[in-house]
Amino acid sequence: MPVFAKVSWLFVLVALCSCNRYQNEAREEFSDRHSCPGDRVDVRVRNDLTPSSFASSNEPPAEVKRDPERYQLWVNRTREAKQRMDAGWDCFEVSGCGHLELVCCADADVGGVMCLEKTRRNVADLLRTIGDP
Repeated sequence: MPVFAKVSWLFVLVALCSCNRYQNEAREEFSDRHSCPGDRVDVRVRNDLTPSSFASSNEPPAEVKRDPERYQLWVNRTREAKQRMDAGWDCFEVSGCGHLELVCCADADVGGVMCLEKTRRNVADLLRTIGDP
């Protein structure tokens, strides 16, 4: 087998392990929050979501909006900030026991996995905004 093929398979395996680990963490945290048995928790991958999907959209100040050069700088910096925010995260729709959450997980700086969730009434608004595949 060529070296390139071996490296490609290794990358795929690492990616699958990370996603599975994140799904397990999302399931466990949801189960703990809602006292819902793990076998009653459904975790669905949502590739259309990113942590920046959860952030409230903000508008630049009026003075920035009126100045094309400043506005373009604001747009570029906002885009770059979202890209940094979204890097390395996998997002899921987690449901069970009458609850629904949108959860994004990534490796924590101190080891392990950390997850951020969008819960309760905000989920319906977010699903309407981004669409429900």
